[in-house]
Amino acid sequence: EIRGLDKFITSKVYDMSSMFHYCEKLSSIDVSRFEVNKVTGMSYMFYYCASVDKLETSNFKTDELREMSYMFMGCQTLTSLNLKNFNTKNVKDMGYLFSDCASMLTINIKSLNTENVTDMRCMFNNCKSLKYLDLSQFNTKNVANMEYMFNNCVSLQSLKLSNFNTSNES
Repeated sequence: EIRGLDKFITSKVYDMSSMFHYCEKLSSIDVSRFEVNKVTGMSYMFYYCASVDKLETSNFKTDELREMSYMFMGCQTLTSLNLKNFNTKNVKDMGYLFSDCASMLTINIKSLNTENVTDMRCMFNNCKSLKYLDLSQFNTKNVANMEYMFNNCVSLQSLKLSNFNTSNES
């Protein structure tokens, strides 16, 4: 358990990468009051927080965000995630973003701007419980790597990719 996160003043923080890296025994992390509008780096922020079953990020306003690869990788007991206020227009790397989120049932990613993303490798790798995924709003014209993007998504019943452009994928 981490107490006092609600008292953290984060309005001048620029990098939160690896902040909770390998906090694998924590069952909850309350970041709901974090001000992240100046943060440029969130890579590995919740990496292998394997026991976290609730994570409130819906109020995150990420206007300066540039790095978010591996951000939620290994959040094995997390069942839902809401990224509705994430501004990702400056993000280039979304590799391994939700990889190994084995219990994930729903992810609200409709607002993610992917026009500058070049790497989506293993983005949903091992999301074994995910049944529906709508990526029709994704702009993938600059993505060069989509390797294993949906690897081992064994429960996936519906996948919407209507605007996917794979012309740069190698």
